[in-house]
Amino acid sequence: MKKKDIVLDIKKLNIELQTGANGIPVVKKIDLRLYLGKTLGLIGESGCGKSVTSLSILRLLDAKVWNLSGELLLKGKNLMQMSHEDMRRIRGKEMAMITQNPMISFNPLITIGKHFTETLITHTKMRQKEAAKVGIEMLQRMGLQNAHKLMDLYPFQCSGGMLQRVMIAIALSMSPAVLIADEPTTSLDVTIQHQIICQMIDLKRKYDTSILFISHDLGVIARIADEVAVMYRGYIVEKAPVEVLLKNPQHPYTQALILSKPAFQKRRLEAIKGAPPRITEKYQGCPFADRCEYAHNRCLQYDMAPKIIDPLHQVCCIQARGIEVNACIS
Repeated sequence: MKKKDIVLDIKKLNIELQTGANGIPVVKKIDLRLYLGKTLGLIGESGCGKSVTSLSILRLLDAKVWNLSGELLLKGKNLMQMSHEDMRRIRGKEMAMITQNPMISFNPLITIGKHFTETLITHTKMRQKEAAKVGIEMLQRMGLQNAHKLMDLYPFQCSGGMLQRVMIAIALSMSPAVLIADEPTTSLDVTIQHQIICQMIDLKRKYDTSILFISHDLGVIARIADEVAVMYRGYIVEKAPVEVLLKNPQHPYTQALILSKPAFQKRRLEAIKGAPPRITEKYQGCPFADRCEYAHNRCLQYDMAPKIIDPLHQVCCIQARGIEVNACIS
């Protein structure tokens, strides 16, 4: 990828939860890049720091509770140095977000149409009728029937799948440079999940939108992402193009994730030993060492410096090695 195609550049991002005199590190020195018209998949277990990372990009974390350091560059502009008012102008216009639970993202007292018009009028000089027309067009592009009638409905009158598509339509109505999708298909049935993924892929191609797609489902990530970053205990432990990561995973955690995915081949379904750690748990060296079958004494001294496998593939493992992974992800 060319440097000019970088839309969002995250450099050495650290996030700490302030608790009394000491802070608890939640996200640690992560580097991520979103390229023009590409999708970066961010995957990991619950509690690893995925959602906190997404909220930090939009500067939605309470500064009294969370401490951030590093750089968040949107088309070269450092979001960390922007005022609250500047960020309000960017949210919704240049960057938009889709959350896991659409029901809590809508105001139950106003119609779907009002959600559209308020968003468009806030960020543009559109009039009410023009904004409503754009809303109807976006709903139709999302494959929703009777868009005119839908504009008059309240959120509680819509299904979860319908609201998720409405949220995507609102997010894309401003043609944002970056779309952050935080587990947008988790609570949906498989049919609706498939429709939404297909629609997001189609809309990404039409608008050249850069997408950060967050999920704990490797199958979903495999379908939609161009590049994948694997997160564990606040670190990006492996990052590579999606085909490379699935065929040649180098970090033991990535390998374990793939082997724990149900496949069509006749093989034993492997489980990752142990339990996801609490953020308050202390450890030395590699955070995955206590669950890793390859763990060695050297791992307890590892500083989590990335190891470059090739220019597009990096892994944080002191003894990165490949194992045969017969997992079919479709």
